Amino acid sequence: MKKLIIILYIFLLAVSTQAQSVEEYCADKKIEKNFAGIISSFSGVNFLSRNIVENEIEKALKKELNAKFDIQLENFWGTTLLDGFKSLKAQSENLNIDGFHFSNLKLQNVCKYNYIGYNNGNIEFPYDFLLKYETKITQDDLNKTLEGSKYQKAIEKMNNDETISSIVYIENSNISIKENSLELSYKIRPKNFFNFKPINLRLQADLRARNGKIELCDLKINSKKTSLNILLPIINKFNPLDFGFELDKTSKGKLYVKNIDILNYEIIIDGYVLINKNVNY
Repeated sequence: MKKLIIILYIFLLAVSTQAQSVEEYCADKKIEKNFAGIISSFSGVNFLSRNIVENEIEKALKKELNAKFDIQLENFWGTTLLDGFKSLKAQSENLNIDGFHFSNLKLQNVCKYNYIGYNNGNIEFPYDFLLKYETKITQDDLNKTLEGSKYQKAIEKMNNDETISSIVYIENSNISIKENSLELSYKIRPKNFFNFKPINLRLQADLRARNGKIELCDLKINSKKTSLNILLPIINKFNPLDFGFELDKTSKGKLYVKNIDILNYEIIIDGYVLINKNVNY
């Protein structure tokens, strides 16, 4: 879907395309034990190196995402971090990322071999870096997001859209998580008929992940099931749902949605984070 779903953009992570196979982004590289690595593993140098790198990643995430992360890094025994590492795990609670609120976020690498460099305050990626993620959004998260300026700007964008604004004006809106669906409520006024009373419109829909995007499905308008096809000309006026991010000024990435569900009044999402290669080693 594209953007009457702009409302969902305010609190969901989505992208325009999904890779056919996530492993295609993994570096085809094998790592072997070496003398320096064996000494580093025995002496505790690797332990100190991991702590330094973990701390630098945490600082970069704190600076760019304004969120506290717990980072756990594990290198291959008998090698140093300069040779690459085996695993990286990251976890954060109660995130506020650019006005979007999440109860938690968990990340873990996918590839068997990984490498992250650090130079002059920037994180460097000589290979594409792939992680899988899980996140949860509650009603409280939604409420905080709806109060923020990002959501209000999204509504303003809808009201300023040439096609939509020629038909209706959105006076008020709200999003609620039901037991296994979303309810989007709007108070709208027909354009050029301001003497008419506002119309209360209530949309209820399930969510699904398809081709890396989040889509509304099984849509009901004021409790009556309808086909999304009649809405597509308006929805397609908006840009695709596409969320990119930066770890720092040189490290950019994208989030791919694999699964999304609404369970027990919570939105559960999982997928992949792809951080693009930004240097040549």
